Amino acid sequence: MSTPSAGRLRRFEDEARAAAALSHPNGRTHVASLSWSVQLPEMKRGGVWQALLGNWQLAGVSSYVSGAPLMGWLGMQGTTDGGVSISDTSITGSPDVYAMPVLVCDPRDDVPDGFLFNPTCFTAPSPGANGSARQPYIKGQPYYGNDLSLAKSFPMGKGSRLQLRIAAFNVFNHPIRYPDTARNLTMVFDNGVQTNAEFGELPDDNKYGRRIVQLSARFEF
Repeated sequence: MSTPSAGRLRRFEDEARAAAALSHPNGRTHVASLSWSVQLPEMKRGGVWQALLGNWQLAGVSSYVSGAPLMGWLGMQGTTDGGVSISDTSITGSPDVYAMPVLVCDPRDDVPDGFLFNPTCFTAPSPGANGSARQPYIKGQPYYGNDLSLAKSFPMGKGSRLQLRIAAFNVFNHPIRYPDTARNLTMVFDNGVQTNAEFGELPDDNKYGRRIVQLSARFEF
């Protein structure tokens, strides 16, 4: 069994402080949003042309949010290579100190296709030989979405107007894949051998998000 190189251990420690700040479930490394709006001018010819082509507004919002940290969501169960049931007390001697997996490589390196991290880096601890509480920062899948709206205003006289609007949230109907905690974020050890083949995988059958269309009318006076 290989152990992490000195360089990688230093990399873990250099990132520990940043990882602690980002380990909150709402912690994100990047958040970006772009909004835009286009207002078509009134038609000079008036009449039917103004009624059909005037007072249109097209607007959109595009967002990108990097994945949530996963360190606090990883679970571990089963038995060590000595057949000891894995628990906080059996590994650390105290119910107040968490049992941690032992890392033999950086789980952010050599990540298989369709996975969030390299699952082979995680090995079972043993009584008196707990893994480090300083885990490298690994994160889930990012979110990105696009919203679009189209509105038309109809002058009603005396400064009043009626606006009709159609808005589509997640306009391209792009669902986001999410890991299942029990299936994809839990290590299952059988005498020290990790047997959960889906650990670290980003499943195709667990998706959230759909297009939502909203119709609205507003009267201003």
